[in-house]
Amino acid sequence: MESVLLAIEGMYPDRTLISYAASLCRRIRAELRVLYVIDPGIYEEQMKTLRKQLHRARDSFESTMIAASFAESGEFDTAGILADKTSAKIQQLLSETDKKAVKYRVQVKPGRTGAEILKHVNQHRDIVLAICDSKTMTTGLRTKLSVPLVVCRSAPSE
Repeated sequence: MESVLLAIEGMYPDRTLISYAASLCRRIRAELRVLYVIDPGIYEEQMKTLRKQLHRARDSFESTMIAASFAESGEFDTAGILADKTSAKIQQLLSETDKKAVKYRVQVKPGRTGAEILKHVNQHRDIVLAICDSKTMTTGLRTKLSVPLVVCRSAPSE
């Protein structure tokens, strides 16, 4: 089965971006692979945002950061449990139609977003398209990928 990669960076999965990716997957009958990248280099910036929006973002941010930490240290069972929370948030953002029609997987990874997208596409040859928001663009990523890249520019979901 063909797959579409949706790369998410930051604290909030964007409802519009997830809806776009799920709708596309439904139309082309592809699996949706969500790659949720936690970039340690932008941790400080996200902490500032977190302080401003703590009541909405706390659980999602903490679980993804902790999951990334556990994954880096080899605690994959704990990382998997925490990644399930991220998966639940994505499922919450999917429409009822998408939930019934689209098979999806969520993976939480620490690292630089562009490098993780490239590595994921190279490791999974069934991916036919990569989708990301503008924050995930790095110089030359589009030319290095073996699949088309769609860049969606949207505001963070609340």
